[in-house]
Amino acid sequence: PDVVLDTSDITWKSDREDKFLNPPNFNPNSGDFAWPKDWTKWQGGANYDANVVPDTVTNQHFINWMNVAAFPSFTKLYAKINLEPGEYTLHVFYSILLVQNQFV
Repeated sequence: PDVVLDTSDITWKSDREDKFLNPPNFNPNSGDFAWPKDWTKWQGGANYDANVVPDTVTNQHFINWMNVAAFPSFTKLYAKINLEPGEYTLHVFYSILLVQNQFV
């Protein structure tokens, strides 16, 4: 049977509902918020658009990646696999395309 990767609830509830949300009434142009030095250079100069700051980070893979690891050797949860008990065989295929010694 096909294996279905379950990516729901792969982050801590506190991260989804608190840590990765902007504060209430957040306005990046209010003057109460300090942009990083040279922010306008990074964002294309005078045509800066405040919409680059998301209201909420909802990508659970990104949230997991951004969490600080407690130990130098770590893993990050990508998904859960819900299978019935039994014996399974896993085949892993990995390939990468190189063009003129550059990753594509």
